[in-house]
Amino acid sequence: MKLRTCGLFIALGLVSTTSFAQPYDATAAAPPPAVSNGPMPLVWHGSFFTRFELRDGYDELGVSRGRFLEGDATAFRARMSVTTAPISGIGGPDLVLQFTPQASGFLGSSGNTVNDYALGLQEGYLRIQDDGYALDVGRIELNYGDARLIGNLDWHQSARSFDGLRLRVEPGADVVIDAFVTQLGEGLGRTSADHFAGGDTYFYGVYAMLGPAISKRLDFDLYTLGQSFGTDEALADPNTPGATVRRSAASEVTFGARAKHTVKVFDYGVEAGLQVGQRPAVEQPVDVLAYQVDGEIGARPVTQLRLALGGSYASGDDPTTTDKDEGWNELYPTGHKFLGLMDIIGARRNVGEARLGAQLQFTPKVKATSASHLFWRVEGPPPETGFAGGEVDTNLIYQWSKNLSLRGMYAVFAPGATFTAERLAHYVEIQLTANM
Repeated sequence: MKLRTCGLFIALGLVSTTSFAQPYDATAAAPPPAVSNGPMPLVWHGSFFTRFELRDGYDELGVSRGRFLEGDATAFRARMSVTTAPISGIGGPDLVLQFTPQASGFLGSSGNTVNDYALGLQEGYLRIQDDGYALDVGRIELNYGDARLIGNLDWHQSARSFDGLRLRVEPGADVVIDAFVTQLGEGLGRTSADHFAGGDTYFYGVYAMLGPAISKRLDFDLYTLGQSFGTDEALADPNTPGATVRRSAASEVTFGARAKHTVKVFDYGVEAGLQVGQRPAVEQPVDVLAYQVDGEIGARPVTQLRLALGGSYASGDDPTTTDKDEGWNELYPTGHKFLGLMDIIGARRNVGEARLGAQLQFTPKVKATSASHLFWRVEGPPPETGFAGGEVDTNLIYQWSKNLSLRGMYAVFAPGATFTAERLAHYVEIQLTANM
């Protein structure tokens, strides 16, 4: 059976019904029917969100940075995607075109009323498909499992996509295997011409989704992910302004597995990974040996209520070793989902975490979620190790209609011994989301 055109899954600020770690929840809109437009039927999809954000106490804790600055702002994103119906090839594969432009940013950043926001491209690719396979070439979203290692970062106003190609094959019933190669950096004009792929960065992998072939209501994934850095002879020297240093070529590989299953009123999920190889450094690469594990168990004592208990551990770099990096590289996740919605703890590296969550459906239209986290730093000299703090995130979601939702969130963080400041940090969100 031929692979059909995949609908674009844009869960803008929505919560999964199986994980309290994903606070954004609304009933996804059904894919719209194909609309005839001359000889080529098209499928259209539109989405929009606007979100007010307020952060307080980040400066004093020393965690105000980049996307997570102290103060208030209102983010927005508007998308319109179009997908062609399969264009049949005579004696060959079908073709599908996918095009998703988007405008995003913060209200007020255009300067004044006569400036337009820039229009960008979230996805734009050609799909070549036939019995049992589909090949996408262009700009694509990658989103696997719980997005713990590879995610589209869909909570972010710009989200994430990759430039490259992805091959999907279905070798048997209920078995799906993806292989992809993407390019994250181009060193052309910055390195010597005698180095193939000089200065380039590549991210690639194979991700196998095997769960339904084993048991119903089971997710079971195996994956191998690689990242390679080419030699770069024009990398800026941070210690000598105006000078350059040579970055060594290096490659590291991540092996991992993920399982998630529901049995009657209970559910569980676990994911673990191991990283080996080398990471780039000045002149000579450093060896890598890092790992992470995450687990959660949940129960629904009644249909409207889910309770969950979980935890995670991501290795840190041992400060006593100089020729080895034991710190976990989180790769390209939708990180906002896991270590607290305030993003104070930051990347999944050098951190232990315990969490307790609840999700309650008050009415068909009103839902509340809560997640409490405790954090520890696991490597480094005192006081850089030890208890890092606790966080509580609460959300109230109103499903206004099938395509429209409103969400309010409040979160608070209490710092631990690894912070010098003692005051609480606060975070507020109010988000309106529409999918059409």
